[in-house]
Amino acid sequence: MAISKIVSMAFRGVELVIALGVAALTADYIRNSHLSPWKLRQFIYIATVAGLSVFFAFIWLLPFKGTFMNWPFDAGISLLWGVATGLLYVYLDKNCDKDFLESSIDLKNSTADLKNFKIDLKGSQCDKFKADFIFAAISVAFWLGSALIGYFWVRRNFISAKKAAKKGNKRRNHV
Repeated sequence: MAISKIVSMAFRGVELVIALGVAALTADYIRNSHLSPWKLRQFIYIATVAGLSVFFAFIWLLPFKGTFMNWPFDAGISLLWGVATGLLYVYLDKNCDKDFLESSIDLKNSTADLKNFKIDLKGSQCDKFKADFIFAAISVAFWLGSALIGYFWVRRNFISAKKAAKKGNKRRNHV
C-alpha cells in the first residue's frame, strides 16, 4: 500500500473524529438552548458542516483510487470549516473570555503556555465553545491536507499516464 493511501486514511480518520466531536458539542448546545432558530443560525451551520464532514470522511475513509479524485471537495470542505472557525471565534469574542487564545499563546516570543490553557468539557459553555473552536481550526488543516494529498496524487498519476500514453502511441506508429 502506498504511503499516500496510508496518510490519506489517517487524515480521514482524524477528520471523522474531529467532525464527530464538533457535531456533539454543537448539537448539545443547540438542544439545551431555548433560543429561536434564527439566533442559533451559526450553530446550525456548524452542525451542518460537521454532519457533511462526518458523512464524506466516513465514505472516503476506504482506500480506493477514486478517493484521491475528490480533492476539490476536500478543499471546499476546508473552506466551510474555515467559515465555521470564524463564526466560533466571533461568538467567543463577543460572549466569552475575550482573549482566550492570546492569554495562552505569546506570538511575539513564539511560545505557548499550555499549563494555563485549560478547557473543561464538563464545565462552562464557553469552555465547550473553546474546544469547538480548536477542533474546527484543526479540521481546516486536515481537510486542506487531504486536498493537497489528493491534488499531488492526481497530478503525479496523470503525468505518468500521459508519458505512458506517448510511449504507447510511438510503438503503434512504428509497427
